[in-house]
Amino acid sequence: DKPGSLAIATSIKDGELSVGDGFEGMVLVMSAQFSDNLNIWGAHLLKRPVVLHMEDLGEHDLEFFNLIHKSVCNCLESGTQDSREILSFLLKSYFLRIESRLQTAQSDEDSQRTGKISRRFLKLAAEHSVRHRDLTFYAKELCITPKYLSAVVSKATGRKALQWIEDYAILSARRMLKDTDLTINQIADSMNFITPSDFCRYFRSRMGMTPRQYRQV
Repeated sequence: DKPGSLAIATSIKDGELSVGDGFEGMVLVMSAQFSDNLNIWGAHLLKRPVVLHMEDLGEHDLEFFNLIHKSVCNCLESGTQDSREILSFLLKSYFLRIESRLQTAQSDEDSQRTGKISRRFLKLAAEHSVRHRDLTFYAKELCITPKYLSAVVSKATGRKALQWIEDYAILSARRMLKDTDLTINQIADSMNFITPSDFCRYFRSRMGMTPRQYRQV
């Protein structure tokens, strides 16, 4: 019910169409039988009410929909023999444009969700990678599957989620080795490694040197 909205629907309750008090827009209503008989691409959009708001539409979109709407009205008023065929072509263009804008809106929504999940993940990784280096922990914290988390982070950042976790974990290990007097055994324990040897192997595989060697550099 926002200014500049466009609404389409296949049915109206008790023969009446209800809209909000502040509605300013265009409404196209057709019977389900009529829409099925059109046999047009994008007809699946007619199975439920659809509303496109101003933020989903550009100036050219509004001009296009207004033009189509007027053409449809003129066609219905003329009542010529070829009216149905003309309506079919007009509505094909109509719903093709709607489908395109709905896909764009959905893409924007997915992008926002992807960005939000990635930011939350990076914050969690910075806070918890010292003790949690498995993807399952973060997926549970975000209430999503590890597979989905991995895909989202890769898409948003260009790097795998496990790479981010390892980077944060190694950064924490380097800080403790350089900025504290903790023993290597104590660091391994604080990072939730089962044995100091596991910590040493983990650190060496990523830094190319042992924790002791790094501390002495």
